[in-house]
Amino acid sequence: MKTIKKSASLILALALLLTAIPFAVSAATLTWPTLQSGSSGANVYALQYLLNYWGYGPTTLALDGSFGTNTTNAVKNFQTKKAPPSDGVVGSVTWTALTNISQSTSSYSDNPTKAIQYLLKNKYSMSAVDVDGSFGSTTKDAVTAFQKKMGITQDGVVGPNTWNNLISASAQVVSPLTYTISYNANGGSGAPASQTKTSGFTLTLSSTKPTMTNYTFLGWATSSTAASATYQAGGSYTANAAATLYAVWQSNSTSSKPYANWTRQQKIDHIRSGKDYSTQAKAEQQLTTVTVNIWTYPNNDTSKAKVSATRNVRINKAISADFVNIMQEVYNLPEKFPIYYYSGGGYYQVEGFSYRAVTGGTSLSYHAYGAAVDLNAEYNPYSSNASYVPSNSVYKITTNVANIFKAHGWSWGGNFSSCSDWMHFSFGE
Repeated sequence: MKTIKKSASLILALALLLTAIPFAVSAATLTWPTLQSGSSGANVYALQYLLNYWGYGPTTLALDGSFGTNTTNAVKNFQTKKAPPSDGVVGSVTWTALTNISQSTSSYSDNPTKAIQYLLKNKYSMSAVDVDGSFGSTTKDAVTAFQKKMGITQDGVVGPNTWNNLISASAQVVSPLTYTISYNANGGSGAPASQTKTSGFTLTLSSTKPTMTNYTFLGWATSSTAASATYQAGGSYTANAAATLYAVWQSNSTSSKPYANWTRQQKIDHIRSGKDYSTQAKAEQQLTTVTVNIWTYPNNDTSKAKVSATRNVRINKAISADFVNIMQEVYNLPEKFPIYYYSGGGYYQVEGFSYRAVTGGTSLSYHAYGAAVDLNAEYNPYSSNASYVPSNSVYKITTNVANIFKAHGWSWGGNFSSCSDWMHFSFGE
């Protein structure tokens, strides 16, 4: 008797355990619906899009959501080639063959994507989706939201399991994905509160504008160092992505732009004594981004001919014009001095602003003032040995390059008495 009771208890426990696994059920293959002559609705629309994709209709099927004679004949033709028997009834075998096509942002076709979009929009009430045959970010987000609702893998790709759920699940409302848009006053104050962006819908940005003494608010950008605004207060934000928007400021000071007429010492005094660099945010207010011309080897392949490229560099406003002129003179050298492409960081090695201390010390580096630049750091490394000379390579700083910087009043780390820093050029150091 005790053995029987124990067995019954085990069976009951197993039954309770099986009923407590909802995700296994929700992720399982659903029973495909059966469609035949006389059927109608969203699934028939999807069927017609798919039949047009496979091209087995006597002619291109009209998209009317009605399973009539032409749809029946197209189904029979498809079944003869792909999913016998040819009975004109669409069941699990036919559906599986029809949906044997993966759709994603990187690989999609017009009619299958329209079938997906039609179902999302009309069967699952995702009104932001357009039935346009383009598998863009809004469609991907809608697919991901649907997958989340169904408890299946959320990857935005319509493969066999997602096709099965799209067609087999009952009609219901699926909520779209949402994203948080945050604001950063970027040195100012009064940034708006965060907003929620719904995938597929345009967000009207807050009309609240931050303030900062002696600066004019130009708008918002996704980079804290942007010199121009991408978005305006009260403007539109359409990207299906979360973002932090940084305030873009313009100085109101009338003495902030006469750099071309300043002496070298005036520029040094302005950089070192005239501004506050106590935090990175404050230091970044003294910067501008310039674009310089450079030479480089394609993919760093020195067996190939050098090609022209550009590099954006953050530099102190007071010396930005000087720096552009220096780099243009370097670019114009007959030797076509090449700049190394650092694949680990994805940029050409012309490195300007970096808010940090000097190597081995606690005081701010000239990079923190936006008044220093490193060229080809990979091949011209810093050394505490003042007599160190980098190995010969095409990227080694040449005498011609160093002389151009020095002619413009810059210092070269290859001449430092306490260390060897061939990559390093600075203004006022």
